[in-house]
Amino acid sequence: MLYNVNSYNVDVAKKLGVFSSIYISFIDKLLIRNEKLMLSRTQIYDYTGISESKQEDAERELVSYGVMEINGPRTNSNKRSYNINYDRLNAIVSGEEDINCAYVFLTDPPKKEKNVSKETKREQLLKKLKGAIKVDDEVLEQHLCDWVDSVIDGGKYLTVQSIKINVEQLLKYTSSQTIAIQVVDMATKNCWRDLEWAMNKVNPCQNSKNNFADYSSIASNGSDLVGEAF
Repeated sequence: MLYNVNSYNVDVAKKLGVFSSIYISFIDKLLIRNEKLMLSRTQIYDYTGISESKQEDAERELVSYGVMEINGPRTNSNKRSYNINYDRLNAIVSGEEDINCAYVFLTDPPKKEKNVSKETKREQLLKKLKGAIKVDDEVLEQHLCDWVDSVIDGGKYLTVQSIKINVEQLLKYTSSQTIAIQVVDMATKNCWRDLEWAMNKVNPCQNSKNNFADYSSIASNGSDLVGEAF
């Protein structure tokens, strides 16, 4: 059987042997393309011509030298994962380290990272927008926050200024918390970014005409309620 001489590395072969050189060079090429490489010995044989027994010998040596790490095979699979310690390999080939020196760990144990959650862009946006809601009523504030979530999740656009204007008009033209929440909830349900639309849709039986200002004058001013981003 002809071996894949294109993957032959003379310097590595002088230190580790021909089969190990072919073997590790082959794995190296595939790792460059796929960091999560999974292979069976049969697949390696098909590409390199190295028999399974010689693969076992090469693997045993490479692992013992600390040059390669092999995990598996996994349950119900004959494929294994591979990792190459390039620092160790280069040190051996250059003569900086003795091939026979003890080498226990291929890589340093992973450092535990502090569990610090990073805010997504969406979370940062929502935090900024909700910060523009200035009301004394905590219940109403929560309903307004839900409204902001609804508008953004609906793919629409809000700005800090537009929220301030909406909240200002809501507080100015609603006579009670109940009416204000009713308006906000309607806007939330429909993903409306303009609370005036909800004000104009409030059920007449709630006597909304007495609770709200004359919106015809507001509408005539165009952007008085809506804000530049609407």
